[in-house]
Amino acid sequence: MGTSLGYNVTDAVNAEVRNQVVAFLESASEQRNWWAESIILFDHPEKPDLICGDTKLFCLIDDDLADCYMAMKDAEHIVELLEATARNTG
Repeated sequence: MGTSLGYNVTDAVNAEVRNQVVAFLESASEQRNWWAESIILFDHPEKPDLICGDTKLFCLIDDDLADCYMAMKDAEHIVELLEATARNTG
């Protein structure tokens, strides 16, 4: 079992904005060498108008300090990308 970071918008998003956000996040995600897992976006069956995602942060290696540090760096990067997305679409 591991730890992941979940994220989703708080208000419904129209299709045009959704497509822009998904394209931006997928493109930005491809440009990084992630520690455990890249940004994963998905359709939530109970929240069809929201953009939802989740990213596994830890690799669960024998070096706990390295795993924690790298997980933190990925989490920071995800937050920065989500902030940039909100600034550019809000």
